Amino acid sequence: MEGFDLKVLESNDWDKHRPSVILVEIINSSLNSLINESIYKFLVGKGYSLFAKLFHTCIFKIETRLTD
Repeated sequence: MEGFDLKVLESNDWDKHRPSVILVEIINSSLNSLINESIYKFLVGKGYSLFAKLFHTCIFKIETRLTD
């Protein structure tokens, strides 16, 4: 079944499991319109940023913060 990426992401325990890279399928979305997608907003809210976009696959990576 297609279209369950967001439900799967929402079911994750983000305190226990924080993968460094996440690949999700976002169909019929251009690079310019990705910021309006619920999956994009969810992952950005969890501290990830868009790293690359393939045809339907978006690759997000966890943001790294430099500490002093």
